Amino acid sequence: AQIHLALLQNHSQRRMIKNIIKFIQKKMDPSEELIPVESTIVNKHFRPLCLLEKKRKPKTVFRSAPYYKRTGFTLDDVLLPGKDGKPI
Repeated sequence: AQIHLALLQNHSQRRMIKNIIKFIQKKMDPSEELIPVESTIVNKHFRPLCLLEKKRKPKTVFRSAPYYKRTGFTLDDVLLPGKDGKPI
């Protein structure tokens, strides 16, 4: 019974974390233009702190990866400085 209760709590915690992540994602990107990066290892064009936007996909069936383009902005451009006045 204790193991079953622990599994149930673990499932509940995972669901709660998933809901929190979805909530934060909707607040940060209500128009759903940001593209999630599955892994920095898989995505060779990943550049930390670079903001991206979706680009229209060409009309071809051979390209399944999402298209995106850099905006020219970084997170340093849009985040407010810390209490010490320095960028994060």
